[in-house]
Amino acid sequence: MFNKPTVQALSLALMLLAPTPCSATNASPPRENTSAPASVAIDSLVSLSGYSLDDISNWSPVGAKLALSNGSGTSILDAASANLNPTLATHWYGQVIWAPDATWLTVRVQSWPRPVMLVAVPVEGGKPQTLAQGDRVLPCVWASDGNLYYWTGETDAPELVPPPEEWLSRPRPPIPPRPQVVMEARGQGVRRFWRVDPSAEPAVQSVPALDSLAVPNWALIMDRSADGRRLLVHGPGTYDHSGSGLIMNERGALLDSLGWAVHWRSLCSDGQHVVGMVTTDDGHSILSSSLYVGDIHGRWRVEIPGTEGALNPCMSREGWFIAYLQHGQVKVGTLRIQPR
Repeated sequence: MFNKPTVQALSLALMLLAPTPCSATNASPPRENTSAPASVAIDSLVSLSGYSLDDISNWSPVGAKLALSNGSGTSILDAASANLNPTLATHWYGQVIWAPDATWLTVRVQSWPRPVMLVAVPVEGGKPQTLAQGDRVLPCVWASDGNLYYWTGETDAPELVPPPEEWLSRPRPPIPPRPQVVMEARGQGVRRFWRVDPSAEPAVQSVPALDSLAVPNWALIMDRSADGRRLLVHGPGTYDHSGSGLIMNERGALLDSLGWAVHWRSLCSDGQHVVGMVTTDDGHSILSSSLYVGDIHGRWRVEIPGTEGALNPCMSREGWFIAYLQHGQVKVGTLRIQPR
């Protein structure tokens, strides 16, 4: 069992991770709109029953497509379209890994005692293709070079799988390089972080700064910016409080600290706001919850009206679409922030 770090130890770790004043690469953008907004609201678009919403990766890397799963398979809802009815893409369901252009997706299917499978399918529906299978296929990314990378837990080096030929042969605009940082969970509570960037040499590199956060207790990557260069990390907790929200770059340098009062879960597409939730529990179940929006530099936070009982908010990579759970339904809407 790992002991939780003290406040002093965590503070020292964050000081060591902080960028130096002369570092232009790691510097945060100029700080604007330092005061809380005049109002915040969610304009509801659709409420859906019978679907789950478990992971930030449900949103596509481009556009505003939302992957939703239930016992019938994986369906796609395009929040930016006039048709807000989910369309079934495949009867397979599990963790979703989007293609970089959001035209295909891969479903990580785990059905014990059968091997874990990576099943690729066009978003518009089509014949599923099994790309890989094994006892352990986690984590997995569909990188900007078109290849899929996944770890087996046996070595530091990932397995590399080429994409489906149908996806590869489809005409498309060039896909810009995009680093992706993933966490590999190993035995004994050990976590390793890897940066997959096909434009770099080598394409897969460890992220020691993030590893150092995970060693004393744990750290989780909650969300990534559309370009992959900014991370929202749920950092280690202490005896006094749960983990705090950290804004870091893809190399693990600390940009901002958001504090621990809100469990921040998702980055807004403007790069200036975050959304999260506050919950109270009795040690066994959640008694109450609500959603919050805040400034990415941690200067203010505001409760979003009408979100009592809501959980797991996640923002689209493009636009201001938000998805969350509330009273057993997946709610999709548009987040509206009115500045002063």
